[in-house]
Amino acid sequence: MASKQARLDDNFTRVNVSAGSHELFRTTIDTNHEIEQIEGAALRVNILAHDQNIPGRDYVYNNRYGVDTSLAFGLDEGSDTRLFLNLFYQKEDNLSDYGIPFVENNATGVGLFPGHVGLPAPVNYDNFYGLVDRDFEDTDVARFTARFEHDINEAVTIRNQTRIGRSNRFSLATAPRFNAANPGVITRNFQDRDEVIDLFISQSDLLFKFDTGDWEHEAILGMEVAREDYFRRRLSSVGTVNTADPFNPDPFNSPTPSYIPNGNFSEAQMLSTSVYLFDTIEVTPWLDITGGARFDRIDIDIAT
Repeated sequence: MASKQARLDDNFTRVNVSAGSHELFRTTIDTNHEIEQIEGAALRVNILAHDQNIPGRDYVYNNRYGVDTSLAFGLDEGSDTRLFLNLFYQKEDNLSDYGIPFVENNATGVGLFPGHVGLPAPVNYDNFYGLVDRDFEDTDVARFTARFEHDINEAVTIRNQTRIGRSNRFSLATAPRFNAANPGVITRNFQDRDEVIDLFISQSDLLFKFDTGDWEHEAILGMEVAREDYFRRRLSSVGTVNTADPFNPDPFNSPTPSYIPNGNFSEAQMLSTSVYLFDTIEVTPWLDITGGARFDRIDIDIAT
């Protein structure tokens, strides 16, 4: 993935606004400006706001907001050193949705839908079987990336990209399942996810250009070190949750249930190291050949 980077000598502000059915409203702002007080510096900012209801699904919505900034130095002509500092943040506020129930092979729900074993139940696709007063999905993603480049000469460049980031996901969802004791109703199964992922990754590259006969080469030799830390806290539902009618589920037909941590957790750490070499050869103006190799070592520790 390539983020939008700051650029020099290209000052602009672009605003896009979209609106549509199901209360869709989306706005993006992309602005880039040279920093006149600092030679070769520029700042670029992208802003997003997106709200919508999900077409074909009752009550379900998806809202997200974010900002992505890029501050760059050394962009002026003749500079052999460049530095990019990028900061990204996005937040989502959604209503979690597991869709419509599935008729399993264990006879659960077969009595009601005998011709649909192993298939989704033949109910209205719009039906929402969750609980509007309980279900939700909140996510936050933040990351900072620094990229440093230095041209040793016209043919050789060294580069380092380092990123730190954190993502949080906190959601409560309802999984619609047929009740084995009463195949004519839907049980609202409690599904929880409260997790945090921390990321550190550093990538160092040597980029070089050279010719072999009439062939032009652009090669990259590099190494990468990455660490991921994962933590998930488990929750339990508290209170009574009523069953749902397969054909006419009522997302408000239940006392407002709550949840508590139950003391269980999952934890994992992953460390990966990599080395790689890739080469792109321009054989003709219309034919490039790319080849390479990469070796990865991954160590994972898991605790539950």
